[in-house]
Amino acid sequence: MVNSETTFARRVSRWVLWLGIAYIITGFGLLVSILTGSLDLIVAALGSILLLVVFSLGTVVYREGLVTPENKVIAVCVLAAMGLLFGLTTYTRLPDELIFGAVFVVGVIVPHLAANRLGYGTQP
Repeated sequence: MVNSETTFARRVSRWVLWLGIAYIITGFGLLVSILTGSLDLIVAALGSILLLVVFSLGTVVYREGLVTPENKVIAVCVLAAMGLLFGLTTYTRLPDELIFGAVFVVGVIVPHLAANRLGYGTQP
């Protein structure tokens, strides 16, 4: 009798195989779209790549359990830094050095300090 863990591993392996095949087909489609110069095909290929990346990340998170409290803090800070970069470059006339400094602080320094303060990544 096959246990559920083995069945799950087989299903995931098939899923990863089909995902790999989809990447190859999408890559071929992107190559054809670039060679023909068709903007519609390029947009379709890029949309397909975006979907494949989302499915791949979902698979990795589901299989590996990458959602930890430390990763949540880092993700929030990185998203805030990206929003800050977009907002400051679009709506202000601040010098680039100041903008990138602020983004560095929010995206790198703050998550590091927060992780240390909250005790993430330290062994008991």
